[in-house]
Amino acid sequence: MNLSLGAALYYDLDLSTEPTPLRGLWDALTHDLPASKLVQWTGTVSRVGKKQPFDLAEIEAAVATGNAATAAIETDEGLLVLSHAAAAADLRAPLVPRPWIYDTAIAISGDDLAKIGSQRAVDAIVAFADAVAVQAGILYWTDSVAYASALATGGISGGLTSEQERHVRDSHDLSNHWGRIIRGPAWGTFLNAAQVAILGDLMDLHPAKAVPLRSGGAYVQLTAIGEATSIDEPSPPLDRLRAALAPVLR
Repeated sequence: MNLSLGAALYYDLDLSTEPTPLRGLWDALTHDLPASKLVQWTGTVSRVGKKQPFDLAEIEAAVATGNAATAAIETDEGLLVLSHAAAAADLRAPLVPRPWIYDTAIAISGDDLAKIGSQRAVDAIVAFADAVAVQAGILYWTDSVAYASALATGGISGGLTSEQERHVRDSHDLSNHWGRIIRGPAWGTFLNAAQVAILGDLMDLHPAKAVPLRSGGAYVQLTAIGEATSIDEPSPPLDRLRAALAPVLR
């Protein structure tokens, strides 16, 4: 069975003033998918718009107006890229202050990932995280795209086990603190500049890859893509990484 890829990223960049990073992410993840399979939609604070055929220039323009509280692209086979993109001037401060303002959730089924390419997808997500100066974020592999999507968005959908539903709920309990602490760790974990400063030499974490980001943060990858395992599987390397990241955990 081909594993699905999920990701969730948290950042402060107002995409209505700078939609280029989102356009780059959309372009990279749709480049090798049939256009007939792709749809897009945007939503306001009060309602979600109708799904329309995918048009990269059109959805970018919708974000750039500042009127799209959310913007998403999808396929029936299992691609979802969902971003909150309201203009910063129109946002109300959250009741509980948090270190991030916007988030992007990504889920890609094994079937769509086979067309996109796993490395291309991971590279596109890391590039987006770099461009938006990510405050926190994770990448992970799952046995189903429904689970990948639920973990990214925090929404419970059909097809999940009771244990998976519990994990989804628990995984978002500390969302108001992400940035002060990491979300994760996971197969791929994003650190901000303050966390990198606390941890020091990231190679002491023994990752397969540590990619510096322009913000001073970093992307830490647990294994090579070919060695990745489902988030449901026990992972001694992930347990060791969690222990090493203790200074930036809860």
